Amino acid sequence: RERTLAAAAGGIATGFAAVIFTRKWSIALTCNGILAGLVSITAPCSVVSPEYAIIIGLLGGLFYFGFSRLMIRLKIDDPLDAAAVHGCCGFWGLISVAFFSTKEYMAKAGYNREADQNFGTRLGNQLIIALAITGCTMSLSGLLFFLADKSIGRSSETAKAHRG
Repeated sequence: RERTLAAAAGGIATGFAAVIFTRKWSIALTCNGILAGLVSITAPCSVVSPEYAIIIGLLGGLFYFGFSRLMIRLKIDDPLDAAAVHGCCGFWGLISVAFFSTKEYMAKAGYNREADQNFGTRLGNQLIIALAITGCTMSLSGLLFFLADKSIGRSSETAKAHRG
């Protein structure tokens, strides 16, 4: 139930953000907004109420839209918006656990020790893990792209070489 609500809220938020800021409807942005809501609710799904799932998905959709626009403005090539959907919304989903989880839902999900933590401790823990995942992902991706560049080259350079 929480996943469905977050997905719907993410799609609605992104769809309306697209209309407000670009003055046209975009099915592609709305579909990515649905994915943004799903990614955003993945971490907190078992520890938040349905009402909070809507808020998390809605904010996830808006974060996705903003991050996607930022990537375009910075001229960072991401044609599928994967970094905005998975990176930004995944980070937001991890952080949202601290803001929206309740002691009752955490205990029901089996997180009894964590349910007794105060907000500051919970936020600190979630930030540490979000930053650790981000650092690990960026390091391994950077290494992979570096090795790919050195071994097979960039695709546009390779295509030019083959064409002559």
